[in-house]
Amino acid sequence: MQERSPRRPWKRTAVALVTALAFGWLSSGSCQVSYCSEDCDPCVVQCRCRTSACYYSSSTLQALHTLKLYERSEGYAAEGELHQSFSDIRGLSVQLVGGPPAPEVADCVRFARGVLSVNAALFARPGAAGEFDLVQAHASDTGALVQFQRERDGRATDLVTLFFDPRGSLLQIDHDARDSTN
Repeated sequence: MQERSPRRPWKRTAVALVTALAFGWLSSGSCQVSYCSEDCDPCVVQCRCRTSACYYSSSTLQALHTLKLYERSEGYAAEGELHQSFSDIRGLSVQLVGGPPAPEVADCVRFARGVLSVNAALFARPGAAGEFDLVQAHASDTGALVQFQRERDGRATDLVTLFFDPRGSLLQIDHDARDSTN
């Protein structure tokens, strides 16, 4: 005949206590488990995960700021000013470069500088030299306006105005260029 080992009542009590505490803790609503896994590239699309990070190469940055799809119109004023307008712009947005869903005016300014830098050939003309300087930036419920100016010999030669919608999509660019010979 085999001898039975004495039961250990403290072991059962400990297991019951741990089970009751775990059940109470998990069902109390004080526990929040978050996990985010998605198959998206934060450099190209706005991902839903808040932990997505993006480090851009120069070629990626150039691709995300290049004007590709747009309508272009241009004309000359009586004073010799060239006015060109890039409208119906598609595919350029502050969000696509990792900006927030509702960008601040500073985000739009940063993005606009990238657009001007990458698309410098569209704003280049004889007699125009130097970089664009920020003149003003305003945000409202309907979007944001960012305006840059380029000077030569102390007078403005180019004025570029970029218009954004409230989500940070670039809608239109107006470029007024004064004749440098006047």
